[in-house]
Amino acid sequence: MSQNRKPPAYQEYPASFLANKNFRLMSLEERGLLMTMRFECWENLNVPSNKIELAQYLGLEEKAIPITDRVLSFFVHYETTLICPELEDYRQHITIIRQKQSNGGKKGAAITNKAKVSHQDSCVSLDKYKLVKSNKDQDQSLENEAIKTVEKDDWLCDYDNADLNSPF
Repeated sequence: MSQNRKPPAYQEYPASFLANKNFRLMSLEERGLLMTMRFECWENLNVPSNKIELAQYLGLEEKAIPITDRVLSFFVHYETTLICPELEDYRQHITIIRQKQSNGGKKGAAITNKAKVSHQDSCVSLDKYKLVKSNKDQDQSLENEAIKTVEKDDWLCDYDNADLNSPF
């Protein structure tokens, strides 16, 4: 059963950010905006590219949004939005892994189910064998019990020894 849910998180590699020239040259405000926009892109796939709309979207004043070339270097324009290609690549990577896991799980389930059916068939045969054997054992046990009982009952012995052709 597929859950069809978005991946809950992505991995960040601080060393990659710290080594990036554009990131190193950013002010703290730019870094904060960059990370906030990345978080939004992860959750909502994109953010508005228009500065006024972006400010409204983030719940900030327009003058508090330091959209600079350094910040924009982490995004691409797509129509009226900004998309983070790095996060989209990672999302696609996760989707591929999930699909492979799903396919592997389905293959494994098919093998397991086939083995269960085969095992159940052999168990049914075995159960029938046990039932037949049990019935034979039970019948044999009843015969043995009957023989013991007959030996104990004298009148039955007399009956067995009687001449059946005799009128008396």
